[in-house]
Amino acid sequence: MHTPATRPAGPADLLARALDATGDLVAGVRDDQWDAPTPCTGWNVRDLVNHVVGGNLAFASLLRGQPPSRPRAADHLGGDPAARTSRRAACCGTRSLSRTCCP
Repeated sequence: MHTPATRPAGPADLLARALDATGDLVAGVRDDQWDAPTPCTGWNVRDLVNHVVGGNLAFASLLRGQPPSRPRAADHLGGDPAARTSRRAACCGTRSLSRTCCP
């Protein structure tokens, strides 16, 4: 029998951990690093983070029973990628599982 202190992490807990870890990584990106290349051929740091944020938004839409509302190629980061990513992670974390995530 699992107690609250020892029970295995559920999907919401795992998602929250993944979003927190991603947010921590993105928070460490300096302004001069957004255009740096990544191991993904043809993708810079901004492209990769934008892709992850877009995936999170699509996932949140699907949890609400809606199709993804923005095209895959959309710029989800705007002029302040780190702040936008942090805000998106906060919106699309565990609250998405209760269908109350922001757009």
